[in-house]
Amino acid sequence: MEKVILMIDSNLPHLLVYKKLLSGTGICEKIILARSGNEALSILRSQKVDLILTALRLPIMNGFQLAERIRHPNSPDEFKNKSETIRIIILGADIPPDNLPPTITAYIETPVSKEIFIEKIKENLFFRPD
Repeated sequence: MEKVILMIDSNLPHLLVYKKLLSGTGICEKIILARSGNEALSILRSQKVDLILTALRLPIMNGFQLAERIRHPNSPDEFKNKSETIRIIILGADIPPDNLPPTITAYIETPVSKEIFIEKIKENLFFRPD
């Protein structure tokens, strides 16, 4: 089954670095890039994704607000896959992990090594609930 990752960051060089870190690893078949929360929501309406990797700081809505919009049961959005099945990883610096909202699946503190980045992606992309 094709695994799809949606990466969101307003900083294009960051997106390209994250994409390069995953390229050639065989972890996923497709990586989609978005520069804002609104662009990400638009993509989710037309494309099934398995994992969302988002920066905390985004224009208009931050990564937490984006996750809330995706997860909210009364969201007016019609997504291609059930929002509760999408794993959401937030990227950022100085975010206390114990302060993460329940809409966030995991946290990657930046800067991050390639090994830790790839391991966190694998853990969440191939997560199987008990």
